[in-house]
Amino acid sequence: MGGHFGASVSVLERFALIGASGVDTPAHVNTGAAFLFMADGSNGDSWPLKEAFYASDRLSGDRFGFSVNLASTSSFVGAPDATAVNNNTGKVYQFFRKPTASSVTAIDYFIE
Repeated sequence: MGGHFGASVSVLERFALIGASGVDTPAHVNTGAAFLFMADGSNGDSWPLKEAFYASDRLSGDRFGFSVNLASTSSFVGAPDATAVNNNTGKVYQFFRKPTASSVTAIDYFIE
């Protein structure tokens, strides 16, 4: 994983959302990412990766994944250096969990 993996962690039931605010993408550096793991097996001894999240409007230095919060129906991922209205004002991205599945769909949610 790399890129400051574990910079932020949120656990709820069998799910763990882990931020990695220093992850690079092919076109950008330090854009960041968040990774969703789900416990497998009856004793939770295996936590396979279920989903990797990246900001849809990612730019270098956004640090997406700097903060994460996992709730029952949605998750939030912070990018403190992302540009919302002015430079480096920060953004929060909300991801909604599908009611009948462990996967989620992404919706950007901006804090100004």
